[in-house]
Amino acid sequence: MINTWSPEQLEYLKENYTLTKQEVMAEVLKKSKDQIRWKAKEFKLIKKVSRTKTNACFLEDFDNPESLYWWGFLTADGCITPKQIIFSLEEKDIEYVNKFAKKCNSQVKKLTRINSWHKTPYTMARTVVNDSFLIARIIKRLKIKPQKTYNPFDISEFLDKSRLIYYFAGLVDGDGYIGTKKKGRIITIKVHFNWHKTFNLISKKLNDFYGLHSTSYISNTGWAMLKIGKKKDMKILFNLLNGKVPIMPRKWSAIKNFPL
Repeated sequence: MINTWSPEQLEYLKENYTLTKQEVMAEVLKKSKDQIRWKAKEFKLIKKVSRTKTNACFLEDFDNPESLYWWGFLTADGCITPKQIIFSLEEKDIEYVNKFAKKCNSQVKKLTRINSWHKTPYTMARTVVNDSFLIARIIKRLKIKPQKTYNPFDISEFLDKSRLIYYFAGLVDGDGYIGTKKKGRIITIKVHFNWHKTFNLISKKLNDFYGLHSTSYISNTGWAMLKIGKKKDMKILFNLLNGKVPIMPRKWSAIKNFPL
């Protein structure tokens, strides 16, 4: 029987089968999924990636600005379990749930709820990625613990000059507020006080890497706070991000017109 697999195809199969989705391999190799599976059996290759149609493998690329941005957003508004990545925002920001879902090939649903924090009904847009293999690698790499809101994970991967600025942008869009004050505008991020030490690291590195001045402290009401209050710093921040990652216009539009 004629071997229809070229040496290059076989090499790709052996190098990528374990961690690459079948759909991606089929496209690259121009083979059916069955052909790929049977050939993989010959080499005793074992899949370590979910067969789900969702695909968030881009999150493992920590050198891609947009991936870093989504990591900042997930830090704020994501829920990571051993089997799922759940991303949800208020309905007014459904555009950003749609953006994330498009990258992950996942579905978006709306859920209306009432709880102890919201006595009146409110609607959330939500998308879910199912991939236990991918998530296991991510949890191990970032040392993610249950209930990350109260248990900060290891952000050292992001504390690099080529990475931090994009991660920080996602954090602002998730947990941040860009509002007015007497002499201009201010960027404020407020989270559980357990994140205070992490905010100290971020604040220091923002200054070390980009010359951005910020303050990190515990508020009188017990929140961990990180603030940038100077127009010059906010304008520099905006210029570093604009066109590189999909920052929220409703939060950043005022800073866009700041003079340096």
